[in-house]
Amino acid sequence: MPKDSFKYEEMLVLWNNYAEILLKQGSTLLHSAMVADKPRLEDNTIHFDVPNKTLSAQFSEDNKMIQYIRENLNNYSIKFRTHITEVENLKLIFTSKEKYMFMLEKNPLLDKLTAKLQLELI
Repeated sequence: MPKDSFKYEEMLVLWNNYAEILLKQGSTLLHSAMVADKPRLEDNTIHFDVPNKTLSAQFSEDNKMIQYIRENLNNYSIKFRTHITEVENLKLIFTSKEKYMFMLEKNPLLDKLTAKLQLELI
């Protein structure tokens, strides 16, 4: 099997091309994941972070993508690995008071500004 050398930029162009192929085929979920983040290349392994197990499984089942990249780079030793990134639980903010408290955590000086402008929270 051929193992031609290639550059990261060449692989990235093929990555983006395949994402567009997926979009045209109606696979918007995989397309969105591919364009949301760039893959990393270590040796001949493409590493890609995904936010959940479902996407990881879908990428693992999609052998066409890695085959597309291998064929176009003429390198059949390329491997593909997904990594599930931990997403911390997000607290949803609904009320004005919750929004203010969230912003106050980010910038404590907001409290002084609110007092100086004599603003009242609803």
